[in-house]
Amino acid sequence: MGISNHVMALCGYLPDFYLNRNELKATQKLLGYAGIGIRAEKIVPLSILGGLVFALYCTSIYIAIFGFGLFFPFAIIFFGIGYLSVRFLLARAAWQRDQLFESELSSAGRLAYVALSSGATLEEAIAYLGEAGYYSSAAFRGMANSIANGVPVINALEEFGSGIRSLNVKRFIHQLAIIYETDNREAVGVLLKLAEDMDGISSIRLREFSGKLSFLSLIYIGAACILPAFALVLVLFGNMFLGFEIGENELFLLYAVVFPILDALALQIIIGQIPFSISHTVAGMPLELNPLKAYFAGTGRAALEEELPQALFQASALYKSKTLEGLVEKLAQIEGLTGLFFKKIRNSMASGVGAERSLQLAAGETESVFVKRTLGILLIGYRAGSDLTETLRALAAMVMETLALVKERRAVFTVHKYTLFFSLAIIVPVILGSTYNLALSLASLTGAAGMHISALVAVQIYLAIASAITAYFVAAAESQDAKALVYFFIMYLPAVLIFPNGIPF
Repeated sequence: MGISNHVMALCGYLPDFYLNRNELKATQKLLGYAGIGIRAEKIVPLSILGGLVFALYCTSIYIAIFGFGLFFPFAIIFFGIGYLSVRFLLARAAWQRDQLFESELSSAGRLAYVALSSGATLEEAIAYLGEAGYYSSAAFRGMANSIANGVPVINALEEFGSGIRSLNVKRFIHQLAIIYETDNREAVGVLLKLAEDMDGISSIRLREFSGKLSFLSLIYIGAACILPAFALVLVLFGNMFLGFEIGENELFLLYAVVFPILDALALQIIIGQIPFSISHTVAGMPLELNPLKAYFAGTGRAALEEELPQALFQASALYKSKTLEGLVEKLAQIEGLTGLFFKKIRNSMASGVGAERSLQLAAGETESVFVKRTLGILLIGYRAGSDLTETLRALAAMVMETLALVKERRAVFTVHKYTLFFSLAIIVPVILGSTYNLALSLASLTGAAGMHISALVAVQIYLAIASAITAYFVAAAESQDAKALVYFFIMYLPAVLIFPNGIPF
């Protein structure tokens, strides 16, 4: 069960409450735009509960570090922050849903175009988009279920369009309605034009995002470097010279809990600004990701995706048979990972499993969304009896365009990714190590007692946790979970080697 499902289940136990009916209507509309299935009457109680939980958590940390002095005013402030955060996250979810839907229009438009051009009905194309692995696939899947339950296609499209604010998404839905009502093949071509228009919009947003990242990276540097360094100064010099005492428990609480949480919040702000879909929910990644398995699986998946367009073009030029079996045989003869992948499908067919069933099983086993979509389109074209040669060419072009878009998005993030890596691998340990060595030198000169051993261990724990958090967030932002383990070692190994020394004094 996902985090959102847990929240929805919790709301079932909360009482209904609202301030006025106008706000209630506006909140319910916003919930619809955000795609959240919670009644508006539950939002105020949920906000109060969120404020109480946040206040309890933050106040406990405050008391553990600073004692009970002035804890009540801070508890009120923490409650207000938690309460307003729930309301802010609701509005943010609606905005981000629009952004994510629009970011997928380029690929989804091309996919719908290829499916319809291959002979699929609109109902089949909608159902296919629901299984295509997009962020918006759940919405298309819901639309397909409504149609299967007897809701007219036009009504299902109208309901989908009314639940989102994006004009570009509404334009896409409107074009699907035109295709359904007119059954005009020329109208299908407009989907390709829409996808090309979204390419330009995506490029503009990527440039805007790049500009924002230059500033947002400073927030991360402040959370990961400046605050821990300032705290280390207080701990080491305060205990020796200023009469400012922090115990070992408070020290480890700061570096093992508080500062990693601040790092995660800073990274979440950065990830939240990304104007395109990511493959994992960041909050769920540490719970569901096996780094070693993901690394080796992801490496093979990336290589297969790189080979796929060329293999499809090659097969379309050489393919003469009119059967799905003949197409699979031709693809199995191509060298590389693509050939190996389709050899497994061919062997499955040879063992007595039908052609359609073999492709369905292969689609269920592969972790590549591009391969899943390719197999799905081949099945659509095969069932419709269309020319699979044209389907192959359209598929190859679609995969190439989509991969190019993915690479462009990753390239925008690359410079800032290395800024994050350099900060945590070099800047943070140099500053913390220099502070530590300075305090150690002064202690040896003055004979003052300090917490050097405890500080050394606490900072090393912090570097490990911060490296892991940053690795997961960066891998999620790039949709490359396989690299999380590599990113961790890129940051942690230099950091742990540099920290004890820093700049010697």
